[in-house]
Amino acid sequence: MTTFRFGLALGCGVLALSIASAQAQEPIKIGVVSVLTGPAASLGQQVRDGFQLAVDKNGGKLGGVPVKITVIDDELKPDVAVERVRSFVESEKPAFVVGPVFSNILGAIAKPVLDSGAFLISPNAGPSTMAGKACNKNFFVTSYQNDQVHEVLGKYAQDQNYKKAYIIAPNYQAGKDSLAGFKRYFKGEVLDEVYVPLNALDFSAELAKIASAKPDVVFAFLPGGLGVNFVKQWSQAGLQGKIPFLSAFTVDESTLPAPQDAAAGRSRGMDCAPPIDNPPTQPF
Repeated sequence: MTTFRFGLALGCGVLALSIASAQAQEPIKIGVVSVLTGPAASLGQQVRDGFQLAVDKNGGKLGGVPVKITVIDDELKPDVAVERVRSFVESEKPAFVVGPVFSNILGAIAKPVLDSGAFLISPNAGPSTMAGKACNKNFFVTSYQNDQVHEVLGKYAQDQNYKKAYIIAPNYQAGKDSLAGFKRYFKGEVLDEVYVPLNALDFSAELAKIASAKPDVVFAFLPGGLGVNFVKQWSQAGLQGKIPFLSAFTVDESTLPAPQDAAAGRSRGMDCAPPIDNPPTQPF
């Protein structure tokens, strides 16, 4: 998370809430869009629960202003998300929409939210396609630009003098950003750049290719249920401990309870690569 962007978003939010409070006695309406259905629901629940916890801790207020929260399940389906969010902003006219987790959902709901005049605050997704010249004055990301996190792993792989890498991610904007970030700092040979469906469950074909290719390192961005299945199958395929495995958002507090022992011994490679002296930066 970048402190500057978080502070800027929060400051704008408090200002807008204060102005709105002066104009109306009713609570300010906020929509929280998150995935609450399917294998990625554990990620969406964190966004929903974290936001609700902040509201509860502040006595049902944000910036001293009463708020009304409406939670919208995007089901990780862009068409479902657009329909539900559009209906919500048209009928409720919220001041803010917070979320979602996944970049493909963010890309889908951005236009109806921003066209309505509401602030759109993303606590996680930060697609490169919505940065730079594509920025909107009412759009704020409090986390990162997607490729930033993965640049660090590319830098680490380069510093470790790995020569050949096999890289894999889901076929959507965050997946494309992740591999682009890794490649920005890894200067070795990419043996294969693989994109899998966002709902993939079986990675046997990919694991067979990895075993055959014998890369010096594997880099994966496989969030939620994708990562759970990949890690289990990685261990079952006998690759655990044989090939260095670097990743982000593949083994973390939200998914670790599922793979359990299959994720053992990965503190160096998965989501916990040692810090580097001069981490790369990428402006928003």
